Amino acid sequence: MRRRALLTLTLVPAAAHGQAAWPVRPIRIVNPFPAGSPDAMARFAAEHLTPVLGQPVVIDSRSGAGGTIGAEVVAHAPPDGYTLGISSVGPHAVAAATVANLRYDPLRDVTHLALLGEFPLALAVRADAPFPDLASFLAAARAAPESLRVGTVGTGGIGHISLDILRRTAGAAVTMVPFRGGTAAAVETMGGRIEAVLAGLGEVGNQDRLRLLAVASTTRMPQHPGVPTFLEAGTDILANAWFGVCGPAGLPEPIAERLSREVRGVTGTEAYARFLAGIGGAPNRDLDRAAMTAFVAEEAARWGAAARAGGIRAE
Repeated sequence: MRRRALLTLTLVPAAAHGQAAWPVRPIRIVNPFPAGSPDAMARFAAEHLTPVLGQPVVIDSRSGAGGTIGAEVVAHAPPDGYTLGISSVGPHAVAAATVANLRYDPLRDVTHLALLGEFPLALAVRADAPFPDLASFLAAARAAPESLRVGTVGTGGIGHISLDILRRTAGAAVTMVPFRGGTAAAVETMGGRIEAVLAGLGEVGNQDRLRLLAVASTTRMPQHPGVPTFLEAGTDILANAWFGVCGPAGLPEPIAERLSREVRGVTGTEAYARFLAGIGGAPNRDLDRAAMTAFVAEEAARWGAAARAGGIRAE
């Protein structure tokens, strides 16, 4: 009889214990980036989370300042489960080391919930450029320092830091040209206004008018098996533009746990795997809250050290 009573207690709705039911109104996901892979992933997740959560999940675009504007909105939002955000390597792993007076702590002020995808950076030139491979591109950069312009996403991000590593380790003095997004840099490269773009594979990998020279991953990407890694070419560049789902610190445990579980339920499907491969992503990893938090901390330590070594600051 006592066991039956205990079972009955576990089934009582949360509202009976003074806790408000969740969710009872729309949930927003703040996307801190312009159109591109982050927006595509956010919209896929929102579409598939809406029926399982029973409330509309909508995208709130807040791009600018390398993603830190949107990240600050999420970090300072009420921890009630109705404001989530797209986390990323820039605002959540690099910004603490490169942005002066950052108004949020990427770890202390944020609840990291799950991973949405990882996109290794790739170096690409126009398809008719006189650089058949990375070696010829680096040789041209050494022969005429600062003559080759490479577009990246903003200043003080992983593209900027990776180019600094390229300059220091390969002796390739290229000129960095910052853009708001990788797609814009790719367009300028295809138009011949700059010589190359270093951006996420999702922005440059499916463009017929671009030639991929190298990817910044540990192994070759399944979508582009003929493109070598920077490591194969003897250049120590490992750079992933990763994205996840996060919320403000202090999310109630049941809400945080459910959000993590439901997001991972979406990203673990075959449909999502096909979608991710189609936009240039690597096979997704299933990171729960603890693993995602540890991953962000590791990335912050790695990129922070690299930024400090190059004296890199965001403008």
